[in-house]
Amino acid sequence: MTRATTLYFAFGSNMSTPRLQRRCPSARVVTRALAPGHCVAFEKLSEDTSGKATLVTCEGPDFAVGVVYELSGSDVDELDAFEGPGYRRLDEFPVSCLDTGQNLRACTYIAKKNVSGLKPYDWYLALILAGLAEHDMSARYVQQLQMTAYDIDENVSRTSRQNALRDLASVGCRDYSRLLCSRP
Repeated sequence: MTRATTLYFAFGSNMSTPRLQRRCPSARVVTRALAPGHCVAFEKLSEDTSGKATLVTCEGPDFAVGVVYELSGSDVDELDAFEGPGYRRLDEFPVSCLDTGQNLRACTYIAKKNVSGLKPYDWYLALILAGLAEHDMSARYVQQLQMTAYDIDENVSRTSRQNALRDLASVGCRDYSRLLCSRP
């Protein structure tokens, strides 16, 4: 039996609404949120050998920010397929609404295995930064992620890169390098 709707906490490239809606047409923004006690790390090994975003436990005042979307049950099944076997879905992940402080439970995806020392590709990091800008996230958080070391993807015909460039262009970002800091 398919669920009616599900809340989904996006903290990586799926914060970009056009990207998520390409994958899950029913996606509707509910709120901006934070995941206390968690940070974004690029420790999920991708098929292309780059680092993709995952959440890791962190201590202190740090937290990950993201967007809570409402998805149809069939779109959650589609998202499972898009996220692939390297991620596992957590169905009751606690997040707090940035605007109201209300506590919510949403599904999210974390790496099944974390690999340290990975770097995201430039276009992938730019997609995350564009999602943060789209949802007017704090400048401090954006600056923190802009300092992430990244690799330049030399494979200009990579399908995932081309899809990301299309998604960036759909939000008016034709030169994604402007979102990135010079390589730290």
